[in-house]
Amino acid sequence: MRLKGKNGFTLIELIIVVIIIGILAAIAAPMMANMKAKAICAEAVTALGAYRGAVRTYVSINNMVPDDDVVMPSDFDITDPDFEGTYFSHECYSYITIGSRYAIRCSTESNNAQKRDEVAGLADNPAEPIVLKMYDNGIIKQTNFSSSGYVVDDYSPD
Repeated sequence: MRLKGKNGFTLIELIIVVIIIGILAAIAAPMMANMKAKAICAEAVTALGAYRGAVRTYVSINNMVPDDDVVMPSDFDITDPDFEGTYFSHECYSYITIGSRYAIRCSTESNNAQKRDEVAGLADNPAEPIVLKMYDNGIIKQTNFSSSGYVVDDYSPD
């Protein structure tokens, strides 16, 4: 009951507002939990896609998959700034052939990886590197990074 001439909120109204804020926070917290992992994956997958596009152009022009020792990002006019992100540097990306197929790899093995400790903290086993691979058919797999949302890398091209 309010007295005439008194302004403000009652204790019950304040308690209800605090409860509503608590419920909203409980709903939002799990949604925000994997935001860093999603950001890491988005950065890696974007660069992997650019690298894959360049390799696909090479394959269409030369009718062959390039060798491991030939393929570097600079071979495809992809400059280092294309790979310099918040979490990874150009040294984190590599190309590997698997028979007549290939994969582009992003790994935290490089000592020059940007924010390496932050990324390693999200690894399933912090002592091991996180690896994201994009295969020639566009499939993306992960190793040691289950919070990425991608399946474990057990891909066999044959």
